[in-house]
Amino acid sequence: MKQPVEYLNNDTTPCLKCENHAILIARTDYYCKDCFIRFVRGKQRKQMVSEQYRAKFGIQAEKYGIQKVLLAFSGGITSMVLLDILSDLLLEQQKTHKGVTGFNLIIVNIDEFEIFLLNKKIQDIIPNLIQKYNGISIEFKVLSLDSFINEESLYKISLNDEFKSFFKEYNQDITILDILNQTINKSSAEDLLNIIYKNLLLEVAYVENCQTIVLGHSMTRIANEIVALTVKGRGSEIHESIKDHTEIYKNHEIKIMYPLRDVLYAEIIEYGKLADLYQFTIESTIKKSKISKNLTIRDLISNYFTQLTETGYASTASTVVKTGEKLGKSKEKKLGNCKVCNEEIYKNPSTWLKTITVNEPASIETEEELEYNKLYKESTQEEELKLGNPLELCYGCIITLGGFKQTDSGLLWPLKSEEKQLNYIYENDEVEKQHILDEYTL
Repeated sequence: MKQPVEYLNNDTTPCLKCENHAILIARTDYYCKDCFIRFVRGKQRKQMVSEQYRAKFGIQAEKYGIQKVLLAFSGGITSMVLLDILSDLLLEQQKTHKGVTGFNLIIVNIDEFEIFLLNKKIQDIIPNLIQKYNGISIEFKVLSLDSFINEESLYKISLNDEFKSFFKEYNQDITILDILNQTINKSSAEDLLNIIYKNLLLEVAYVENCQTIVLGHSMTRIANEIVALTVKGRGSEIHESIKDHTEIYKNHEIKIMYPLRDVLYAEIIEYGKLADLYQFTIESTIKKSKISKNLTIRDLISNYFTQLTETGYASTASTVVKTGEKLGKSKEKKLGNCKVCNEEIYKNPSTWLKTITVNEPASIETEEELEYNKLYKESTQEEELKLGNPLELCYGCIITLGGFKQTDSGLLWPLKSEEKQLNYIYENDEVEKQHILDEYTL
């Protein structure tokens, strides 16, 4: 079966672009090393072709002002490749326009060292990255995951047998790791982490006055998201989770972009090898289980697309993405917004869940049964009073909440959209940058 990228052995076929000796085949075309790298970079250029990302002068400079782009950086190969591509673009703009660039780049990492037991910290690779991309000015920020928690707005969320959700105040210190440790399945933890990441990135973009957030999702990753959102009961989010779109956050417009959306994950891997980027990447030391029930939904779907790639069907990802792009916003009347993920609700999820589950007992026939039924209803009302006040949740969050231990702890979560206190573990500045560069100077 044909792989998405295949290396040539002792082949004299010329490169499609420059006529030099080709080293690989990608999408039926022959490429040398430099031209393949330019091919992948060209995919990003196509996505960010707008005037606001170009070097601007005169009227255009007045119109767009100083553009700030936030790169969500995990330290994995996809975000590393996107950093390399954006750095090359900025360097080219500097050389072409006498030091003028189209935007300022801010690299933001949300610290996952403890959660995923990473093999090294982001702070360990930043000096090497600053030295590698010495020609351009880049801000690096490492944000604590616990910045998401505001202790003054922390609540305990519980779910009853009728899929109704309730909340009451919680006044104890807690960390994100504590919250995730309440889960009884990994998919619930993964779902909450996605909500946290999105919220924190928007908050940083708002505080830093960034107009754009770029994510390093490949075409394969976007296809994964489409299937995963469907499985998790979040199908109504697909239209905005996979397309370039604009979020309104605290009355501030922030554009969300996926510049590598036309690049297969297999192509990103080969770019990383050819550009020698793997020396900088960070990985989890947790070994993935081979047992399906111990994997998250995203892990299972990733395995599926990996198998498709290995058997020559990597293009299936393109079909899934094209299908997902046809999906639009629901035309039904909005009932409200979920208090956990803030997504729009179009149908009452608890009512729908009750229609697809068997909850009704046999009909009451005796006085004794009638008395027991009365006692049951009274106990249910007492239970709801103990759980707290009713809370509006979407279907996806109800399913996620079902993956938590329904004990006295419940799900602990900040509900009020108050100003967050961003806790940066690391920030580089020009003085530190110069100090690092001086260390590399012989």
